[in-house]
Amino acid sequence: MTGALAQASGLLVPLEEAITVRSRGSWHLHADETSWHVFCPAEGDGPARWWLCVFIGPDTVCFVMDPTRAGAVLARHAGIDEETGQLTADKDGGPRSLVISSDFYSVYTSAGTTADGLVNLFCWAQYAEPGIMRNGAGGCRGFAAGAGLARMAGSGSSA
Repeated sequence: MTGALAQASGLLVPLEEAITVRSRGSWHLHADETSWHVFCPAEGDGPARWWLCVFIGPDTVCFVMDPTRAGAVLARHAGIDEETGQLTADKDGGPRSLVISSDFYSVYTSAGTTADGLVNLFCWAQYAEPGIMRNGAGGCRGFAAGAGLARMAGSGSSA
């Protein structure tokens, strides 16, 4: 079975590349990552923790496995120049715009403050309830802070 899948994988490479190119051209990406245990690392020294990143566009979903959670993963997928931190040019050579919906992870925050044309949309549920969204870990912001932000914005809602 493994051998058959390995042989078939070569047939899927052009499809994978086309989906990735289309995703990179999206104006809006949802991005998130989670740890992923790899039980047969190349070094052969037992299980290792890698990261499974997902980038969801309007009509694409791309999963990227990487041994790090570094900004390079976002840069490679979203088309951000790793040296300048700027978005690469659009197909026609003009400036690009990109909206990234994500949690408050520093890689996304940093990209939004560095790259011209990149706008962050943060998940307010994670801001309001970090204890729920972060595996029960306590946070100083809490629901009251989220409710206060909603009231300050004039919505009158606490959620």
